Amino acid sequence: MGTIHVNIFQANRGKCWIGDDSPLQMNVREKSKVVELWLTREEKNDPEFRESLKPIYQQYKAQKYLVAVFLSGEENLYEQTRDLLLYNRRRSAEKEVQRQKEIQMQMEPVMTQ
Repeated sequence: MGTIHVNIFQANRGKCWIGDDSPLQMNVREKSKVVELWLTREEKNDPEFRESLKPIYQQYKAQKYLVAVFLSGEENLYEQTRDLLLYNRRRSAEKEVQRQKEIQMQMEPVMTQ
């Protein structure tokens, strides 16, 4: 695959690179010191390409950045996101009910005195 050639432009909160030969997308969040690499399915499954990213990891690790690599998945993004949001909403409601029960249990001894 060879050298990664990139175009650089300013994003809202950092720099963003998009490769010439590949759809590699790289976001650098300077404020939070995070580098995001977004790989397509093709890039994810290409060992040579993945190996070619190591200099990027090393460069940013030396600057004390966290490098996060996001890999394209195989599932339906809409359905997975919807299910995750529904689960989080249900879990939050369950925690709130549990918290209310605990408060009520703490109040009962005070009321019986």
